[in-house]
Amino acid sequence: MPSIIKALDLSTEHLDMADRLTLERIAATDGDPYTIATPDGWFMFAPQPGSRVLQTLTRGLAHIATHARIHECSYIMFSLSAPMDLQLMMLQAQLAAEEM
Repeated sequence: MPSIIKALDLSTEHLDMADRLTLERIAATDGDPYTIATPDGWFMFAPQPGSRVLQTLTRGLAHIATHARIHECSYIMFSLSAPMDLQLMMLQAQLAAEEM
């Protein structure tokens, strides 16, 4: 029986410019984590917490990947048409406040 893998469908509004540039670079160079540019966003493998690959991402992407794994998602679909995640928005606001 084939396994079913979950993906977190997430709005691109959660990404800042550094996150977007990182996703573009990874998709263009076939780097890690596995990332594909789509017409309205990106499809990215969510690295496991504590992995070497997770440490190479921006802080924002690392938190999003960890959020996906907490919800047992192996992939993240960043899309213009996807909904905002309120729980993730609160986490991002908290991280932004810590950086000030």
